[in-house]
Amino acid sequence: MKLNSITTVTLLVFVALLTSVANAQPTCETTFAPVGGNQGDWSEDDNWTAGEPNSSLVACIPAGKTAIIPNDGTPYVANAEAVWIKRDGSSRGKVQISNESTLKLYANSQVDGELRLIFDESHLTPQADLTITGNGGQIIGGDYANPPETGTAALVNGSYSLTLECDPGGDGSQSQCVVLKGCVDIQSALVNNAYVVADDGDTGPGVHTGNLRLSTNAKSGSGYWIASNNAAEGKIGRMVVDVAVSGAGQWLLTTHASAEIIVNAACTGLTGPVTIQKGKLTLNADFDTNGDLNLSWVSGNRPSINVDEGVVAAFGQ
Repeated sequence: MKLNSITTVTLLVFVALLTSVANAQPTCETTFAPVGGNQGDWSEDDNWTAGEPNSSLVACIPAGKTAIIPNDGTPYVANAEAVWIKRDGSSRGKVQISNESTLKLYANSQVDGELRLIFDESHLTPQADLTITGNGGQIIGGDYANPPETGTAALVNGSYSLTLECDPGGDGSQSQCVVLKGCVDIQSALVNNAYVVADDGDTGPGVHTGNLRLSTNAKSGSGYWIASNNAAEGKIGRMVVDVAVSGAGQWLLTTHASAEIIVNAACTGLTGPVTIQKGKLTLNADFDTNGDLNLSWVSGNRPSINVDEGVVAAFGQ
């Protein structure tokens, strides 16, 4: 096909419009404005400018405000068509999902602040195939006061897929993406085009990661799969892979010798590199990637790979 200048301009405008629509942030339809302070109960109508969100209302949480999805003896199921959790510099909007309670989302959402699944078996459950985009946002499984020493603190689950994306105008770093991290069992079919991190990071005093587990449905994506550690507190970042993972994502072990990625299911559709600066990669199932294996010694800590008997481990170089 021969293109003239008019055709070229038309195509460029069309592509720009498609990009704008694809990257559009949700439009706020009810905004969290807690009565008498900066923190309040999600389930109280008076704490919202247009009433509590539902499956057809987009919920916005401004920077500096914290909406708590409660459990006052009975787990609560909160609904929102979508959420936009905002951030203004270091001030974050926050949503906290209490023990055994649930947040259901029905459309693409934006997490620039913090979405915390704060106690055991709190749930983030997509009700459609959807994308969460973020610029410095965090989805965290973990409990400030009563961290579990093992197991999982939270569930990302349901029969629909969840895609994580970075801010399309950013540079792809963690500070300009959404990061899913902490003590969480990711059961949904996840497409990770951002960051999934087993670590303690800045999740708050006393937070223990336990295990970040990939389970139930296969995962894919071009983002980062990372296990690291809070060296100051000596807490292990451990990622347990119980399902197949595919795609061009990068695998990274860093920060502390105790960090570990344990692969229990065959991952043979990989094309991304594996970098081990500190910590251990344990392969209990086949692991095959076209990407290079990069080993580096940091502060005298020798990286290691443990391959179970009969398991095939293949790397680009």
